[in-house]
Amino acid sequence: MTTDPPPPSRHDALFGLLVAECVQMAYIGLGKIVNPATGQTEVHLDQAEYFIDRLDMLEAKTQGNLSQPEAAMLRRTLTELRLNFVNTRREQEARPDEAEAPSAPEPAADTSPPAEPPPPDEPAAPSDGDDSKRKFHKSYGSE
Repeated sequence: MTTDPPPPSRHDALFGLLVAECVQMAYIGLGKIVNPATGQTEVHLDQAEYFIDRLDMLEAKTQGNLSQPEAAMLRRTLTELRLNFVNTRREQEARPDEAEAPSAPEPAADTSPPAEPPPPDEPAAPSDGDDSKRKFHKSYGSE
């Protein structure tokens, strides 16, 4: 008499999804897949390490409670992620001119024209230290 394995439970499916989500986030952090939020590949080793650590914790906490296929899948996944992490870190260290993540854009240069001094025939407003009391007069030709 053979007993069929029980049908996959909701927990089995959720376990697989949890692992897949962590793997996807780790690969986004490793710059291996496009970050859907930015539409670009970006290397964030700290993000990748966080998700690898989460999977490592999951493996440790569930030891002896996973089915053989689940335990093997988690072990293979962690091995693959760790190898990719080490390779990506080496690549980043080999390129010291590039930062781990894209740096903030440089502030735009001020392209407004420089302030012009008053015309020579108009005296500058006297400054008594209080700008709120300044009065300005502009001439639009001969009056």
